[in-house]
Amino acid sequence: MKKSIVIILTVLFAVSIVLAGIGCKEAAVETTAAAEETTAAATEATESAEETTAAETEVVAGEEELYLNVGGWWGIDGWINLHYGHQAAEKFLQARGVNAKCEIVGPMGDDIEAVLAGFESAVARKPVAIICYNHKLGEEPLLNQYVADGGLVVDRGTMLTMSPEASPYPVIMSIGTNDTQYGIDHAKWIIEIMGEDFSLAIQTMSDQYVHRLRVAGMMSVFENYPNIKIVEPYIEQGMTTEEAARNASAWIATNADKVDAIVCTSFLGAGGVSTALKEAGFNPGDKVVLGSDVDDTIVELIKQGWVIGTTGQAFAVQAFYAVLTAHAVHNRGVLTTKNDDAAGYINAPLASITPVYKITADSADYWLEAAWPLPE
Repeated sequence: MKKSIVIILTVLFAVSIVLAGIGCKEAAVETTAAAEETTAAATEATESAEETTAAETEVVAGEEELYLNVGGWWGIDGWINLHYGHQAAEKFLQARGVNAKCEIVGPMGDDIEAVLAGFESAVARKPVAIICYNHKLGEEPLLNQYVADGGLVVDRGTMLTMSPEASPYPVIMSIGTNDTQYGIDHAKWIIEIMGEDFSLAIQTMSDQYVHRLRVAGMMSVFENYPNIKIVEPYIEQGMTTEEAARNASAWIATNADKVDAIVCTSFLGAGGVSTALKEAGFNPGDKVVLGSDVDDTIVELIKQGWVIGTTGQAFAVQAFYAVLTAHAVHNRGVLTTKNDDAAGYINAPLASITPVYKITADSADYWLEAAWPLPE
C-alpha cells in the first residue's frame, strides 16, 4: 500500500513538473510576443515622430515670411521696445512652424533719407507686410507701388492716416493708443498736480490729427473747471526738438508770466519747452511742464526737474500685434473692420488700442538704466 502511494505521488510530481514547464513556455512565448509588439509600437512611434519632425522642418524651412518695420520717432523706449516686439512676434510664429523674419529698415528718426537708404532693396525682397512708423512714407512712390502690387501695410500710430479728411491710405490696420483718452488722462494728471485754479498753456502740433485728438480730450476735461484758464494761442511744436525750442522761445518771451503750467502733446515739445525756459532764465520747477510720449532726452529732463512727468506707449505690444495681424491677413484672409465714414472714424480699417504708462522722477532711472541693450 505504501509502495502504491509512493508511486502515485511520484507520477503526480512528474506531471506537475511537465505542466509547469508547459506553462513557463507559454508565458515566455507571451512575454516575447508582448516585447515584440512593444518594440514594433516604439519603432512606429519613432517613425511617426521623425515624420512629424521632418514635416515641421519642412514648414519652418519653407518660403520666408518677411515683415519689414520702417522708420520711427522714438529713443530708448520706442526704438528698443519695438525691437523686442518684433523679435517676440518672430519667435512666436517660428514656434508654430512659420518661417517668419522681422527686420527694421533704417534708423528710428525723422530723417526720411536715412530711413529710405535701405528701403528699396528691402522692398525688392517682397515682404509680406510693411509696418510704417514714419508719416512721410505715405508720400513715397515706392510704398505706393508696393501696395499696388498687393503688399500689406500696417499703420503704426496713424502715421499714414493723419486725418478723416485725408485720402484713405490702403492699410489693413492702424495700431496705437487712444489719443482722445490720452488727452483726457493728461488733463486729469495736471489737475492732480496743480489743483483746480491755475493758468495753462498747451503745446501741440495742430496740423496733425492725432495731436488734435489729444487736445480735444484735454479740453473735454478742462471745460468742467471754470478756474483753469487756457492761455492762447497754443504753442506750435514743429517737427524737431530744435524747431519746438524756437517756437516755444518766441511764445515764452511774451506769455511766460501768464502761465503756471505747460502741457505738451509730444516728447519733442517738452524738450523744446524745457530748452526755451532755460534760455529765458527760468529754473527747473518754475513752470510745471508735463510731456507726452517718451525718449531718452525727456527722461533726463524729468530727472533734472525740468519736466514733471510724461507718458509712454506700449510699443512692444504694438509691434507684436502688427506682425501677427499681417500674418493672419496674408495667410488666412482674415477680414479687418471696415471704416464707418458716417461716424467720422479715422481712415484705417482696423484700430488696435494699446495701453500707456506714466513716467516720473521715481521711475526715470528704470527707463534709462533697464539695460536696454538692443536685442540681437
